[in-house]
Amino acid sequence: MLQPEDTQPTRSLAALQRSSAAEASAQAPRHPGRSLVLGLASLFAAYLLAPLRTTVLLLGTDDAPARGPIGRTDRIVLVPVVPLRPYVSPLSIPRDLWTPISDVGPQRVNTAHFFAETARRRTGGPAAAEAVAVNFQVPVAHFAVAEMQGLAEGIDKLGSLVVELAEPGGGLAASSHRFTGSQALAFVRDRSTDDDFERMKRRQLALGALLSGLTNPATWNHIPGSAWALRESLETNLPARGWPRLAFAP
Repeated sequence: MLQPEDTQPTRSLAALQRSSAAEASAQAPRHPGRSLVLGLASLFAAYLLAPLRTTVLLLGTDDAPARGPIGRTDRIVLVPVVPLRPYVSPLSIPRDLWTPISDVGPQRVNTAHFFAETARRRTGGPAAAEAVAVNFQVPVAHFAVAEMQGLAEGIDKLGSLVVELAEPGGGLAASSHRFTGSQALAFVRDRSTDDDFERMKRRQLALGALLSGLTNPATWNHIPGSAWALRESLETNLPARGWPRLAFAP
């Protein structure tokens, strides 16, 4: 015959719950590899996205033979980049804008690179970045100076440059146009049909088309040759991890 004390539980309810939770935890599969992968992915994303905002000054030198090896930066584009959005808002700067230039005085902004390079090689990029930063009161962390003839070679190595014109410009009808490198330079340099502001729009279109071409899987087999030609014509302090951000440019 059972006595009342024989029907009493030997452990408390709290102890039973702790025991069940421990057993469930022991039975749950563990995936240390998954945690490692997620951790590495988070670190890689932070490496690519930091800092959260970058400002890059893109400069194109008109290095035509008539001007000599040190050209003026007739193409000046200030590019703020916010990769988390992603957001890229290129601002073309008129080449004839007057601004203070260190060791020179007031001059056109497109001469900052020329004067610095004439005095000492490989100082033109920082000098141009400083001139733009002073005039617009914005920090310019990075610059990229491209020789226009080198860009033409990079376009030819890529295959071509496809530019979509929503409206007529540069003597061309509103349509899709496929350019060789020399044709692309003629398109952005043309002065016969419109003013400086329209030329700045064409430069932005050409830049966006080039960046789109470099990120198009159909052209990836041409990228090594194109990248080498572009690298040979490029001077920059932008680290390699920062270049993918510019792919978001329109």
